[in-house]
Amino acid sequence: MSKLLYNLLMIAGSIALYFLLINPLYTGVGSIYQPDKGITTLKSINDSYDIADTQAKAITDQASAIISSYHKIPKDSLDKMKTMLPDKVDPIRLMSEVNLIINSNGFSASDLGYGKQGSTDGSGVSSYSISFSVKGSYSKFKDLLKKFENSMRIYNIVSLNFNVPPDGPTDQYIYKVNMETYYNTNK
Repeated sequence: MSKLLYNLLMIAGSIALYFLLINPLYTGVGSIYQPDKGITTLKSINDSYDIADTQAKAITDQASAIISSYHKIPKDSLDKMKTMLPDKVDPIRLMSEVNLIINSNGFSASDLGYGKQGSTDGSGVSSYSISFSVKGSYSKFKDLLKKFENSMRIYNIVSLNFNVPPDGPTDQYIYKVNMETYYNTNK
């Protein structure tokens, strides 16, 4: 075979090899051979996996740092936090605590009630409603509110109504209190 014919066959074979095999492998589009995905598509998928892997490592490192800082919190502080925002509410214990605070100020509770309410904002915190009525002087009632304010458990007064009893002394009022306390629903 002559050198010229051999060179022309090599050039034609190279062009055919490029259009029939190499280009379809690179782009994923070809006339005879069509792979599922081309090299550029696979490379972009690989790049997205690398980015996801890097992000996963960053999240894992952040989670490890949070867990480490959580373990550095003293046990008595964790116990205080669990008192402030318990994982669940025992209604009997809750009402006992409320009644103890009320009685410690010299009041006697009437119309004591409670009810469970749902989470309102998806934060993982739900509430318990508590209601009661007490009768006494304004200064003693302010002391009672101060005890609820200084309690380890979080209490939020939702409404407060007071009336003068029709047949009692003018410094005695009937106070109707509606409040909420909270608990953690994230386990």
